[in-house]
Amino acid sequence: MKPEEKIKLHIWWMLKRIKEKYLATPSGMAVQFDTGNSEYSNSAIPTIEERNILMWKLDKDFKVVKILEVKEASQYTGFMTTFTIKILQPKFDEIFYKYEGEVTKNFSYNNENEVKISRDSLLKIKRVLDCIQKKREISPSTQTVFEFEGMEFLEAGQGLISELEVESIMNKICQDSKGISYELAEIEGDIDTPSPRFMVTIIDSVAYKNYHKKISEKFYSLEPSFQKIKQEEKGDSNESTQLKKDGNPFCEVINGTGYLRFNKHGEKIKIGGRKTRHFKLLQFLLDPIGVYKTIESVFEKIQLPKDTNDQRLWDANTGKTAKITIIQNSIKELQKDRKLKGKIIFTFNAKKTQIKAELR
Repeated sequence: MKPEEKIKLHIWWMLKRIKEKYLATPSGMAVQFDTGNSEYSNSAIPTIEERNILMWKLDKDFKVVKILEVKEASQYTGFMTTFTIKILQPKFDEIFYKYEGEVTKNFSYNNENEVKISRDSLLKIKRVLDCIQKKREISPSTQTVFEFEGMEFLEAGQGLISELEVESIMNKICQDSKGISYELAEIEGDIDTPSPRFMVTIIDSVAYKNYHKKISEKFYSLEPSFQKIKQEEKGDSNESTQLKKDGNPFCEVINGTGYLRFNKHGEKIKIGGRKTRHFKLLQFLLDPIGVYKTIESVFEKIQLPKDTNDQRLWDANTGKTAKITIIQNSIKELQKDRKLKGKIIFTFNAKKTQIKAELR
């Protein structure tokens, strides 16, 4: 993720939390906003230090709040800063809705509540629905309430979904399916524990099922390369029957470690930590296997925080080569110790703008 995109998400995070405090504060009173004392942060959630800096930026640069008082209190987990602020309307709402539109623009709907034509938007919604469905399939048939940690949706998104987008996606699913509701519960997080937690309730299983099918069908109609997969899922060919019987390789995460299986009954092969480049590369290219994906989308998936400071990756002249080198090094890591048993190969297209994984 580029620095500009990261800052945009951090500003949106701040604006949203300030808006919540503002709405909960009696009219005419100053708003109390504390930066928290948890060090949990990621590409979409700023650190405590960044929250302090951004509050001053909202005051001095954006001029949407006025800081009246700043207090620091010592907590057992560190220092917590409390800002007493005045919300400057209508400027605050103007900036709030501007950033809301930019962050959630991929999930806009038209007057008929039909999803606008956007492959990426549909894919994100579909993957969240698929994640919910997988948990339903392994749960008792009478169960209607399911608990998800935010990371489950992020992993299902295969690098396409950010932390803040999850809430937008869930809101759209609830609004348009009429079959799902959810509650959000904040939890204390650390570097490996996502926040928040989603409590998802299936309130109308028929409506949920029809909506899931509708989203899948619309996605397939926009993505010709997935037509074969659609046929396989529906069992429209002899090849699809064989695939259903034998299965395809897939990745799974257990207790923070990534594993590969060549089919659902196959051996569990340890690949590495779920946050390592090589595991995330394999996970992304196997979903689905045999389909080319752009170098940009692959790098976005396997990017590490330190890459933000590597200017070669963002330079117009060296960016492509630097990203391909990182992908190639990740492939070499996968090939060590015969983790893939020689059964999975990686192929670039002629111009090295795309890559796919396929069975040998």
